[in-house]
Amino acid sequence: MMAIFVLYFDFILNATQVSGDNTHVLLRENCKKNAQYISWKIQNQIVDACFKIITQKVAKKINDCKYFSIIADETADISGIEQLSLCARYYNSDDGKMHEDFLKFVPIMKLMVGI
Repeated sequence: MMAIFVLYFDFILNATQVSGDNTHVLLRENCKKNAQYISWKIQNQIVDACFKIITQKVAKKINDCKYFSIIADETADISGIEQLSLCARYYNSDDGKMHEDFLKFVPIMKLMVGI
């Protein structure tokens, strides 16, 4: 499990470097060299930070496009919790292609009927 997380964390750092994001430089320069990041709290913080970076990049792409739409679909997961999945679909005039990016799952706690 730890090896997979280390590979994933290293992939995220390299991906931010390739994309032009300099967050990885601050992280590598300011973190302890013996840090292991195995606590579930730390891992959740890393996932949240990655979510924020990716969401900002997708939002910038959508804002730069002329046309976009939001796709919403509701389904139940394996534990029976209803979830709403949100995706963005947009046309990028730079490459002339349609793109579709997953945004997030939103748990639906209570359905309101008859409004």
